[in-house]
Amino acid sequence: MGYTFARGNPNEFRLWAESEKRRIEGEAFDIVQEVVQDAVRNQKRVIDTAETNWGRFRQSQGRASAGRRETDAMYDSVTSKVDKGPRQVDGYFGWLHQFRKYFEFQDNGTTRIEAANSLAQAFIQAEQDLQRKIRDRIIRRRSR
Repeated sequence: MGYTFARGNPNEFRLWAESEKRRIEGEAFDIVQEVVQDAVRNQKRVIDTAETNWGRFRQSQGRASAGRRETDAMYDSVTSKVDKGPRQVDGYFGWLHQFRKYFEFQDNGTTRIEAANSLAQAFIQAEQDLQRKIRDRIIRRRSR
């Protein structure tokens, strides 16, 4: 894809450039939205499957899974949001609205609680997904 400047109408180029800018901005918003929604699912998956001794005991009693979901508060509090500014798109995920101090202990670990690392694992995957989607859907498409 290219554009010829020789003897071209500068107004046509400006209109084309503005159109491309709007398309890329819209695509960037969509990508960030997808990435943070996937990050929420990934973080919840880790919370659901990160076993603890207490969780294994609960499971042996037939009361719950061996993961971190006893009351569902930590699991249900994971959310996301996307903000679009004039020059950027910001995506957020994690415990954005309802954070309880014990989430930090469960996720980061203590001397008695093995870390779940749900936020870190989801962030690493989100960063990789964001780079891949930008490369595949914006950069590669533009170079064709």
